[in-house]
Amino acid sequence: MDDAPASRSSIVATAPTASGPVGAVQTFRLNLVYLAGSEPPEFMITLDDSLGFRTVDALERFLEGLPAGTVLDWDPGCERRGNEPLLSDPRGLDAFRGFCARHGLRLVVHPGG
Repeated sequence: MDDAPASRSSIVATAPTASGPVGAVQTFRLNLVYLAGSEPPEFMITLDDSLGFRTVDALERFLEGLPAGTVLDWDPGCERRGNEPLLSDPRGLDAFRGFCARHGLRLVVHPGG
């Protein structure tokens, strides 16, 4: 995990596992985890519920090492507490989409409803 001081919002991830046979496109499920009892609210981003990141920067450093074509599947839901990484500020999600595009990663965001 990234130990550098950062904003109070966090993102989480653990050793990811590839979905599908060798040579197939990898798909990872992104999740946003609320850290209960934190004030102000704190969050972590996880990949496949096993790899956690405290910051978007730490997540991006990890993602840079994934092969082009990797799919990041994210269903952030519609409940908000405020201060969620990538969701509270539309510019954050736009910047992350741009990062994914530059690195050949396919970000699939399911609309909340």
